[in-house]
Amino acid sequence: TAAILAGGKSSRMGEDKALLSIDGVALALRTANILRTCGLNHIYLVGRQAELQTLGLPVIRDTHHNHHPLYGVAAALKALPDSELLFLPCDLVNLERAHIARLLDFGKPCVASSDGIKHPLLNIMPSHRAEQALQLAKLGAPAHRLVSDLPVVTLPNPTLKDVNRPEQLTR
Repeated sequence: TAAILAGGKSSRMGEDKALLSIDGVALALRTANILRTCGLNHIYLVGRQAELQTLGLPVIRDTHHNHHPLYGVAAALKALPDSELLFLPCDLVNLERAHIARLLDFGKPCVASSDGIKHPLLNIMPSHRAEQALQLAKLGAPAHRLVSDLPVVTLPNPTLKDVNRPEQLTR
């Protein structure tokens, strides 16, 4: 089971990153398509925007007014309490099957690292961490705090690249 975090404000981008199109496919759906090639069929979007419903995947609603990503993590963990979830942000523009395969091959809770940089929102998280995620979000704590004790899994090249500004996006 995978949860694609798609509820950010996208304020630096100027438009909703989850719905941004690269080669005619919304970023959130590109991520879902990669997950499907890895054999994942239970894929959820996590966010608050009504437009996410148009993408054809089930949506877990994050109802908090604050856009802290750990609110989305907590919402997904509460909605799917019997699972370990693979979490991914929707804006990794060069995500590849090999990145996901490495995490899945590890087979237990972990956090991804790419080129020496830890990616706290790319992880496998046990459902019992829902309350911890919620409390950290309420404190405004960085996502790194939720994954600080998880084993780090080094991903293969290419180095992951997320997009936050229009000039970082190749269409």
